[in-house]
Amino acid sequence: MWNNRSYCHAFVVELEGVLCAVLADPIGNSLDIWKLKHGEWGRAYIVHLEAWPDYSLGRNVVVPLAVDPNDGRMLLNTGKKLGLYDPVGRTIQNLCSLDQPITCSKGQQSAGEPNRMDGEIWPLVPMLYEENLGCYPRVAKTRWL
Repeated sequence: MWNNRSYCHAFVVELEGVLCAVLADPIGNSLDIWKLKHGEWGRAYIVHLEAWPDYSLGRNVVVPLAVDPNDGRMLLNTGKKLGLYDPVGRTIQNLCSLDQPITCSKGQQSAGEPNRMDGEIWPLVPMLYEENLGCYPRVAKTRWL
């Protein structure tokens, strides 16, 4: 929790090579993303999820993974779904859903590409674990004279 009086959850991510703090508001169903640049925090993005029940903050933890430098679309991960959020249209294009079997139409697969239905190719979902952010104290070495 951000603090004991707030209903927002907070976590840290790296976007565009910069440390970002994310405030997830389950009541407003939005993500406020703040960037640390030049030693100061400033709001960088607001992700509106109210129209997307599969990305609801009341039922999921939605983690922004990357921002497309060309058009500003943001890759979102719920752990079971990957989607591209378009901040202009406030839409999400689902890229992958682990709730449903993976399908592939013949038009999407090229002749030299392995069959995606055989189970050998599965989507990769990058995750950030708390252990990656931990700071462990150094063990003091005794000096020998």
